[in-house]
Amino acid sequence: MMSEIFLHHLSDMIFIMEVEPGPRFRYFFVNQMGMEFAGLKQEHIGQMMEDVLPKNRADFLMQYYSRALHSNEPVAFIEEARSRNELANVFESRLTAIKNEDGIIQYIISVTRDIHWRSAEAIKYLELHDQMTGSWNRQALMEHLQIEIATSLREGREFAIVNIDLDRFKHFNDSLGHKAGDKLLKLVTERLMSWNKPGHRLYRLGGDEFVILLSDSDRKETDRCARELIELFDVPFCVNSQEYYITPSIGISMFPMDGRDADTLLKNADNALFLVKEKGRAHYRFYRSWMADNFPSYILMEAHLRKAIEKNEFTIHYQPQVNLKNGEILSFEALLRWNNRKFGTVSPSHFIPVAEDTGLIIPIGEWVIREVCRQISVWRSKGHTGIRVAVNISPRQFMEPNLPSVIKMALEEYGLPASMLEIEITEGAMEDTRATLGILHRLKDLGVILSVDDFGTGYSSLNYLKRFPIDILKIDQSFVKEIMENYKNAAITKTIIHLAHSLGLEVVAEGVEEEVQADFLAEANCEKAQGYFFSRPVSAEQIEEKILLKAF
Repeated sequence: MMSEIFLHHLSDMIFIMEVEPGPRFRYFFVNQMGMEFAGLKQEHIGQMMEDVLPKNRADFLMQYYSRALHSNEPVAFIEEARSRNELANVFESRLTAIKNEDGIIQYIISVTRDIHWRSAEAIKYLELHDQMTGSWNRQALMEHLQIEIATSLREGREFAIVNIDLDRFKHFNDSLGHKAGDKLLKLVTERLMSWNKPGHRLYRLGGDEFVILLSDSDRKETDRCARELIELFDVPFCVNSQEYYITPSIGISMFPMDGRDADTLLKNADNALFLVKEKGRAHYRFYRSWMADNFPSYILMEAHLRKAIEKNEFTIHYQPQVNLKNGEILSFEALLRWNNRKFGTVSPSHFIPVAEDTGLIIPIGEWVIREVCRQISVWRSKGHTGIRVAVNISPRQFMEPNLPSVIKMALEEYGLPASMLEIEITEGAMEDTRATLGILHRLKDLGVILSVDDFGTGYSSLNYLKRFPIDILKIDQSFVKEIMENYKNAAITKTIIHLAHSLGLEVVAEGVEEEVQADFLAEANCEKAQGYFFSRPVSAEQIEEKILLKAF
């Protein structure tokens, strides 16, 4: 055909791929230049991309071809590669989707050309795009924001900055490795780019932080978009043939209400995101002006956190765990509090993530263990010998090889029976089964009590319950909160209690705020409960005065 003869003689490399369910892409036509560039032979025409190309190359191209299926405009990318003469040049590819009569995309045409002679354009592209995911980067965001601000001021319209952070991504990355983490980030990018919202632009700022710029969007429309973004993550991500559920936390700022310059808008979206993290993650929140007073910068927070121990700014508060059968109180949960000399009281959900990111959680966690042991020793010297205190161990600290030694030294320093100390870990900390099993057995050999915090909210297999030497399950407050209004929560709570008892485990319910909740739990044979209905976390002195002295 004349058209094929014409295409074969073009200096550009032409690839026409037929789209099949999956999506998968089958070679339909490749011109001579494309054949030579890609190292293809005539018998490869009609075969699938992943069957012809090396896996790394196929995976790289598939992300762009998949993106072209969901884009209303051509998808372009630039890469450095070796041409047929073995010289390293810069190539630009543009992918265009072609629809059939029914409006369904049937083909994707790729036109690849050598643009080494347009090096300025290539460099500009590379400067503005994230090299791993292909999305826009921070520099592009700042440039686009300047244009968006000027346009919106001139036309009197609003737009939104949507700051997205992946919940527990760091733990995912640490547990499964950076390759799996990178794969997840690419999958998240593809899903966010496939979101059917005209005019939105996606930026990756680094790590697991993304920003979406919503042009010409008022608060009502932005609220709807945020809910859609949350729903995008309802479907699991498949990494290395295993499904993982990842949730996003989202902070939002609106132009011009929340700022008239790029830095202010980004800072305020970040402030809103911090509050989301504090209130439980996996939801979204708009910026409010009062947030600015409560959230110092990350760097400043870290600087003060590093000096908090030596300046005696940390204290421990204790929340009673009430025996629902007889009202007896013999166990408490230790909760860290930070009263900073400059910023006042700082929420744990604000400074704990900073401590984990910087590694400061290790010395802070060791201080908590020693301080709790010291306090138990003080109470025992006053005759309160039957007390047990639970200490939360962060996932990062839990994986420290010397954790059992730190606990053993603290117990020996204050002459305590190991059964006086309870170690709480979350489900998320137990994904690496082999490492977890080893650490738990070392802790169990010490004689400490082991509990699983926030049970029912993680994605670990229930199989660990029969394999790990666990003593206590703590029902997460998210189930308890709506236990009387939501029959599913009630059913899940009863099931957890029954499951725990079947395995010989004790159950503690968190977040009890109303008497009807306590009554429900007691009727369901839950042993203990804690929450504001009984007592807020209070100082050691208040525990001694209001609880321990009355019990003896």
